[in-house]
Amino acid sequence: MRRRNGFAVVYLLVMFTAVCGLVSLSVDFGRVSLDKAELQLAADAAARNGAAGLPTNVELTNAQTAAAANLVEGRPVVLQASDVIIGVWNSSTGVFTPTSSSPNAVKITAQLSAARGDAVPTWFASLVGCKSCDIHVTSIATVVPPVQTAVPVDGKADPWLAGMPNGTTANYYSEFGDAAPNNSPVLVPTISIIPGQTLNFQFNGTVSNWAGDNPYGCDGDAGYVGDDWWADSNGNAEHGIANVTAPIAAVIGVFLDNSQPDSSAAPAALNFGTSASRDFASISPLVKQPFFIGDGLRADGVTLQGFVVPPGATRLYIGIMDFQQWSDNSGVMTTTVTKAAQVTLVN
Repeated sequence: MRRRNGFAVVYLLVMFTAVCGLVSLSVDFGRVSLDKAELQLAADAAARNGAAGLPTNVELTNAQTAAAANLVEGRPVVLQASDVIIGVWNSSTGVFTPTSSSPNAVKITAQLSAARGDAVPTWFASLVGCKSCDIHVTSIATVVPPVQTAVPVDGKADPWLAGMPNGTTANYYSEFGDAAPNNSPVLVPTISIIPGQTLNFQFNGTVSNWAGDNPYGCDGDAGYVGDDWWADSNGNAEHGIANVTAPIAAVIGVFLDNSQPDSSAAPAALNFGTSASRDFASISPLVKQPFFIGDGLRADGVTLQGFVVPPGATRLYIGIMDFQQWSDNSGVMTTTVTKAAQVTLVN
């Protein structure tokens, strides 16, 4: 019995040591796995921001700044210049080729290594001679450069005729003669309208809500704010397009899908009746929901406002705010519509 008891003690000691070793290694493995996941997030952020910087040649600065905003082991992630490679991503083959000739992608290699003095230390594996662990991750992002198009917008352009067939009357004041196509808003050409993407606008010129009188800039007359009287008198909509409150003679946009707008109910109306409501950083209107564009800038006159394409949208129309009778308006505004660069993680 004594021999058996002694053997059992030895056996338990061996098993206890083995279990402790496995637990210890699992702790180190968990730490390394967590650090690798955090490092991958940093690499992805660096790749996205680096790719966004390609059109203006600031990809290295962008990538390093984005990486440093992420912490691994409580320290900012540091990218060396050699960790940021520009090149061409072939979406058909899924191959990244390093090159400085017309690059469309950025490849990031983020690492924690003994060679750089920041390898992940191990607690228990060091007992068997493995004092640290190197981690390497990669990420590739590609960018579609910004696309621009110039669009002239006549003062007679009525947003509530967007997408309606020729001959459609604009409002119940038949003597005014507002109808498509003479008073139709402008369909933005060239730029593909893709849900989720951001558009920017920059306008110049003036229009008047009377023939030759009261010329206003793109923000319109802030002292004369109202809505479309026809829409206001007919369930807050005209031809299935919602009403909107905004300064008279201001630039107005409306997104549509592929259907004729009067084939379905209109969404709720937006209100841009105050200066604060017009000083937004970004806006996400719904399809058939007219929105204030103005000069496309925030109140500081410098910062571009963002206009996010809504789900289902395929078309964008631009017109001028009025309450009735667009036919006697005058003047033309010209806008440069810019579709922001599209950045996508591909690897």
